[in-house]
Amino acid sequence: MKLDLETVKSYDDNWWLSFLRERSIFDVDNIKRHKDWLIKTVEEQQKEIEQLNKENTELKKKIAIYNLPQRKRGQYHHSCLLIVNGRNMVFNKALLSYDEALDLAGFKQGIYTVTFSAGTTKGSLLSGQSIPVLDGMVINVSQADNA
Repeated sequence: MKLDLETVKSYDDNWWLSFLRERSIFDVDNIKRHKDWLIKTVEEQQKEIEQLNKENTELKKKIAIYNLPQRKRGQYHHSCLLIVNGRNMVFNKALLSYDEALDLAGFKQGIYTVTFSAGTTKGSLLSGQSIPVLDGMVINVSQADNA
């Protein structure tokens, strides 16, 4: 039978201590003192374990962030910076759709040309398409020519 600390603390020791006092050579007062010391020690250890677990969780989070692999095509690990029509914006998804590009640029209706560049990668984004987002990607949205 496994006992937890609350169960041990809830025991009424008076009967057992009187029984031991009458029928044994044990130092009953010392037994009570040892029980109290043991409970106090276990409680202190539990508090310390809780604190260490909290610190461990925080360290694991920091290590996970530190060990994130480099952004790969189509993967999302953290927020990234996009430059949309010359304005810096934070984007929190792995893929950017045509409609999201329009929203970021502040356009709602009409036909637009959406171009992007990220390092040596350049291209156009058409309605219904999505592209993987890279940190520092430049997005330009402009009204399409009707000619």
